[in-house]
Amino acid sequence: MKIISRLCFFPVLITLFTCHLSFSADAPDYRQRLGELITYEEAEDEFLQESDSYIRYMPSRGAKSVSGSVSIVQAVTEYSYDLKIAGKLPVQLGVAAKYTGIDNTTNVKLPSSLTFATFAAEITLPFFNLENNYFRVNLEPSLFGSKWNFRSSNFRFLQQYFLISQWRENLVFILGVAVFPDFEDEVWPIAGFIWQPNDKLSFNIIPKNPSINYSLNEKLDIFLEWDIALGEYEVDRSDVKNVVLQYNETVAGAGFQYKINKNIQFLFSAGGIFDRYLKYRDGLGKVSIKNGAYVNCQFQVRI
Repeated sequence: MKIISRLCFFPVLITLFTCHLSFSADAPDYRQRLGELITYEEAEDEFLQESDSYIRYMPSRGAKSVSGSVSIVQAVTEYSYDLKIAGKLPVQLGVAAKYTGIDNTTNVKLPSSLTFATFAAEITLPFFNLENNYFRVNLEPSLFGSKWNFRSSNFRFLQQYFLISQWRENLVFILGVAVFPDFEDEVWPIAGFIWQPNDKLSFNIIPKNPSINYSLNEKLDIFLEWDIALGEYEVDRSDVKNVVLQYNETVAGAGFQYKINKNIQFLFSAGGIFDRYLKYRDGLGKVSIKNGAYVNCQFQVRI
């Protein structure tokens, strides 16, 4: 499982650094293993549990229209567990948490942190009697707040519904819809594909973590990745409570993935951040941040 997204590609700390890119509204960043699950009737999962943790560091950059600057650090941790109902239907359960620390010197009042927590349940079903076609439902009751001080009004019930169609052994398409209740934009389409033209090259243009990957050898892969992310959090602004703060950014970069052993992988990536801003949805305050850079590291543990 993995964090939902705005194109509708919607985190137990194991490490302190990482990078993820996608088109996403903040929600659990579960790894959607589409290429594996489409063969669930014939194959047994080698790994049942997965834990990912990362920190993304974005150095201080000046604001565009006001004096001052903003630096941001994000820490995410997630855990997921795979099981099968009646020995056939794959189900994935997960929990995730995300912390966004904000160091702000502008005159716009911003919280010192944004926090997110979620539980997710996902099931993949055969799509009627159509061979190699499946229907997936992902439900994510979530909390969007600040300083881990959640209230009932922070609750959002995020949802994804989409079809998975395996056209050929090396080509999979997905199409569906994501629903974000109480967000400014509540419904977004889901669309993407996975294409592996050969044993070394793969195009994973899927909801979370769209990327292009090339395998140099059995242990080392290199990749390109990107993300357009939008999160909406309920925060306090001075004496005004429960106002919605939107966080938006576009990132693009490159990195490598190294398989330490059968169970552990290390990822490193770096790149640029664009179109980044924090804006109150009621229009009473916005900070647009100049283009900058990010550096991330990540550990994935699967058992």
